[in-house]
Amino acid sequence: MLTMRGIRISSLLKQKYNVIESHPRTSQKLLGYDDPVSSLSKFFRIPANLTMQELDAGLLVLTGFLYLKKQCLNLVIQMKDLL
Repeated sequence: MLTMRGIRISSLLKQKYNVIESHPRTSQKLLGYDDPVSSLSKFFRIPANLTMQELDAGLLVLTGFLYLKKQCLNLVIQMKDLL
């Protein structure tokens, strides 16, 4: 149900905006952040009570920023290739 909701929202947004899809753990690994809190704290003030959802959001904001700066690796996997 959550996946279908995400697909629906993505489809609506794609009608008007350039939408990139990402995954926080993949971004974390590609950035080389074994400990993302420690790595991100070099650049940002990280609250002690940061939740995993907030950390994921922060990683994806950074991914979006790098994408806009054209410093992001685009990995395109077609659904047909996964089946």
